[in-house]
Amino acid sequence: MAARFTHPQIRPARRSGRRGAAIGAALTLACIAPAGAGAVLPQPPPARPLPAPAYVTNDSVNALARSAGTIYLGGDFTRIGPPTGGGVALDPSSGLLATGFPEVRGIGFAVVPDGAGGAYLGGRFTHVGGLPRKNLAHVLASGAVDPAFAPIVDNDVLTLALDNGRLYIGGDFLHVGADIRRRIAALDPATGAIIGAFNPGADQSVQDLAVAGTRMFVNGRFTEIGRSFNNAVASLHPISGEASQEFRLFLDKDAYTLAIVGSKLYIGGEFTKVNEQPRNKLAAVDMVTGAVDPFDPDPDDDVYGLTVSGGRLIAAGKFTSAPRTKAMHLAAVSATTGVPVAWGAGTDGGVSSLAAAGGRVFAAGSFKTANGLTRGGLAGFEARTGALSALDVRVRGTVGALVTAGRRLYLGGSFERVGPKRHPALAAIDLGSDRVVAKFNAPRTLRRAPFRFATVNAIVPRGGRILVGGDVSVTRTTGPKGRRRTEFRDGLIAVRSADASVDYAFDAQISGDVQALAQRGNTIYAGGDLQRRSGTRIVRLKPRKGKKRSRKVAVFRDDLVALNASSGALRRAFQPAPNGTVSTLALSSSQLYLSGQFKLVGGGRRRDGFAAVDPATGKPARLFLPQPTGSIAALLADAERVHAAGDFTSFGLVPRANFTILPAAAPPS
Repeated sequence: MAARFTHPQIRPARRSGRRGAAIGAALTLACIAPAGAGAVLPQPPPARPLPAPAYVTNDSVNALARSAGTIYLGGDFTRIGPPTGGGVALDPSSGLLATGFPEVRGIGFAVVPDGAGGAYLGGRFTHVGGLPRKNLAHVLASGAVDPAFAPIVDNDVLTLALDNGRLYIGGDFLHVGADIRRRIAALDPATGAIIGAFNPGADQSVQDLAVAGTRMFVNGRFTEIGRSFNNAVASLHPISGEASQEFRLFLDKDAYTLAIVGSKLYIGGEFTKVNEQPRNKLAAVDMVTGAVDPFDPDPDDDVYGLTVSGGRLIAAGKFTSAPRTKAMHLAAVSATTGVPVAWGAGTDGGVSSLAAAGGRVFAAGSFKTANGLTRGGLAGFEARTGALSALDVRVRGTVGALVTAGRRLYLGGSFERVGPKRHPALAAIDLGSDRVVAKFNAPRTLRRAPFRFATVNAIVPRGGRILVGGDVSVTRTTGPKGRRRTEFRDGLIAVRSADASVDYAFDAQISGDVQALAQRGNTIYAGGDLQRRSGTRIVRLKPRKGKKRSRKVAVFRDDLVALNASSGALRRAFQPAPNGTVSTLALSSSQLYLSGQFKLVGGGRRRDGFAAVDPATGKPARLFLPQPTGSIAALLADAERVHAAGDFTSFGLVPRANFTILPAAAPPS
């Protein structure tokens, strides 16, 4: 059984020519020295576990708040879930992440099941499950990292195969531990120790392995392997590592994937000729001699993955057609004739990896839809018909390895996360269980136009409510038929802490973007790029025909308001009147500090983006004139000091770069 990384975009750089590389390989063979005192060997990484983050999101987190044993998050994200690193195990039916599978710090290029419920992982990583593991690791069925298996491989492991009590590895490495092993090696699967008799060596990258009985097939970018000249694909003895002298192949371009069916070896890649015979991207050869088979499906672009299911050969790649059929990145052909068979699977983007088990075929790649339905880079199909399965797991990143074993689907690649839950803009984490609170999930009506989801900038927990400020808008329709009315809540809304449902009893009557919140008692201060209507006033108009005229016009408070924290009603006495956006707020016992893009506060008093005002009236402190040169992003205040952080260079004439501590403003008289 073998697994390999098949995505060509993350492969080693292609060499310029095969024949020139063959001459260089012959010279290199004559100059290779045995390992000795002068050899530069890899050193083990430090033996200490690394802490792992509990959750990650798919976009920025702008606000955090804690209430008792719960942490609330707000931001631009739409999904949240545990970090998955470069290796993941899923339930192939439900798509649920396997509990306890360790985080891989790096990229997973290859996965192979160990036959006992665990798996070997190969790639470009430094830690697995918080423990040092250099590019190769063994995860037990329990999810624990095998403490007895810790070989140090000095470069990428791109492919793995487990057969007859041996773990074969291929890639770009030159050493395994202290032993020289040029890009291919055999290890004891229990201890990771080198099996000394197997040492074929390759002059360039080894990218795929397939073992069948007494034959091992190797594919890569080499021109020399097993002390014999072989081009891209070679046949080795799995015990001695000697190259077969009967099996000879020449491909004019790279091969990416191998599959064995009966006595035939199937090869997929970007080549157009095999042994000088036209074979475009996909070919079959005799396993003993390498003789080219009549099999010739002729896809129109590169083939990255091959698998076998139900007597059919299934291919994946960049292609969109083959003779007599349309094949959107996936195709099933007769393994005997190469003639396409009826199979309804297809995607809107390239497929880089394939796996088959239990009557299903799994595909991973850069696609966004499969069979016309949304699928985020991973999809399952019925092997017989190509019908799309219920598996719907979103992958952010590139999947390079895909392997099935029992009730597990293993993914390796370069991705941030796999399958986090949908939580638009708001989420809660219970600190006792360290789990996302599933019920606290903002409704789909939380949105901003023209975007699909809201941006949350500030959160204030308050009893059974969470006050949420940002670029948010919610609506509902109430009343009997014929007398229906629509209620709007913008900028600042209240959601229930139990389930994130909107509490329409709180009505701040704000329009615009709330960027900062601060609370004291039953008063909530909201700053941002906002307006809040405060009433009306009478405006006298020019007389017409001798008659006096007047009309009512709305009066607004801009950019900073104080509200009743229970109802949202305006605190009318508070009138700071900044003339620009307020982005940060901080409360001390006697002052409200604010920063932003304003120049004036309190009806014309110059404050240049940083001010202190009376929390009751909004009147600016007279002697607090810091005059920052730049912007302030965060404030923290107490009765004696104000801490300011941001992107600034000075306060007045005093140089202060990005962080400073200022004396507090004098209490209002």
